[in-house]
Amino acid sequence: MTEKTPSESYSSEKGINQWDKKNNSATKKIGVADYVKSVVAFSVFGLGLWVYYTNILNISLYLRYVILALSGLIVVVLILSWCQYGRDFLLYVKDSYAEFKKVVWPTRAESTRITIRVIMFALILSAFIYAVDSLITVVFNAVLLKG
Repeated sequence: MTEKTPSESYSSEKGINQWDKKNNSATKKIGVADYVKSVVAFSVFGLGLWVYYTNILNISLYLRYVILALSGLIVVVLILSWCQYGRDFLLYVKDSYAEFKKVVWPTRAESTRITIRVIMFALILSAFIYAVDSLITVVFNAVLLKG
């Protein structure tokens, strides 16, 4: 991962107002409107849960699952994307996806070879544990049945 400085990327984002040189971090000013939008988003989520559990619409359980999942997700994401928290989260998701794309994944041959090694190790270890368990069983049976 690369270290980002204020002049490279995050200082150009809308939510960051200044760079704190003492703590080497970005400071954001989040207004009252963002708090209100967050409260509205979570209130909508709570209202959706209330409607789901009270079943005031008298609909089937499966349809309630689908409606709750889709509508709740869409409404909460839309409302949160209008406030700074949501924009920060979307920026985080975008950066995470970019880092995911930078990963060098192993080839199919390497993956197959490693998988075979893991399976062989698991088989050998299980055979060893079985042998030790059998030996302990024989010893205890010999000692207990002898006396």
